Amino acid sequence: MIATYSISFRGGLASGASALAIEQSLGTKSASREIADEHGARVVEIDEGSGMVRIAFPAVNLGSIPTLLVAVVGEALETQDFDRLRLISLEFPEAWFAPYQGPRFGIKGIRGLLGIADRPLLIAILKPSVGLAPDEAASLAASLARGGADIIKDDELASAVSGHDPVERARAVSEALAWVEAETLRPCVYTANITGPVDGLTEMAESLSDLGNVWPMVAEHAIGLDALRVLAGGSGGIGGDGGASRPILCHRAYSGAVSRSADFGTDAAVLAGLARLCGGDLIHCGGIGGKLFDTHEGALASMASCRRPLAHLKPSLPIIGGGYWAGSVGAVMRAIGDNGFGFVLGSGVTDHPDGAEAGMRSVAIALEAELGGEGIESVLDRPEIARAIDHYGAVWQ
Repeated sequence: MIATYSISFRGGLASGASALAIEQSLGTKSASREIADEHGARVVEIDEGSGMVRIAFPAVNLGSIPTLLVAVVGEALETQDFDRLRLISLEFPEAWFAPYQGPRFGIKGIRGLLGIADRPLLIAILKPSVGLAPDEAASLAASLARGGADIIKDDELASAVSGHDPVERARAVSEALAWVEAETLRPCVYTANITGPVDGLTEMAESLSDLGNVWPMVAEHAIGLDALRVLAGGSGGIGGDGGASRPILCHRAYSGAVSRSADFGTDAAVLAGLARLCGGDLIHCGGIGGKLFDTHEGALASMASCRRPLAHLKPSLPIIGGGYWAGSVGAVMRAIGDNGFGFVLGSGVTDHPDGAEAGMRSVAIALEAELGGEGIESVLDRPEIARAIDHYGAVWQ
């Protein structure tokens, strides 16, 4: 396995690359030749101009996701002689993927369940993030579904907080969405945030297994990537032989703690790829424009990690957001250049002056106009659009 890093070392780039390889494999220069040959990482490339180094790790050292993370971004990251140490990419030998099933549904499966052939998905967040009673969450979900949402998503903060029963909330939202589907003849599902103690994740998912329009959602970096793998199908998880199999939505909350720094940590695209490896069907990839820290290039790289051909793994559906509203749709679609993703929409629809349903409909109208090649300029006379612009401001360019 080859890891690419951006580094700065007080003793120079070559010394830093060597120190990194030793620290993250043998941990000493005095290992026997036999051990060093089998387990020692080695420097394969140094680029003095960019500060990039590539290090090859023996696959025998990397038996699981936890051991992989310890090996490639372990104690060297804490070494004071590094002024920069950032993991940029990972390249695995084909055989390394064999134990991992990846997403059980992937993009094609998700589109099949929702009956959406080829357009971006519209994913609406229940807001406020916490505090909604089950009947209030259900009413809001119904309004968003009537407005055109394909998926109603819990906020990452809405988990098993004090006074909140995720199962009661899920049953109320599920029933409301079933009524809307009967009215509109268009499916809409709910992703219930089950993020919480790892020893209760599978049980929590199973408690929702009789609700066909409810999918699980987790903050995969908060629970741990290997917990996601178990939830998705290993060791009796919901994707295993003994449980119902449904797509899993992954929210990247907490990942900013390790991905945001330009000098230390792990690139967000690497984290998105690992979430795919561990079974995430829909993966939050930050945002293009809006309030999140990602650059356009960074968000596109994360999306590419979800969708590029990779061994036997199905592609995950990348989802992006962060302050999106109807006036964001065209600019974001042009930046991405295809329809293989999902918009995540929060207060950009729920704070619409005419209510959440009108806010959701404004985005659906803008999307339809973009897909038709005419753009939002062709629907400025629609009241939902006009009121959105009055409230949120200028259309993104």
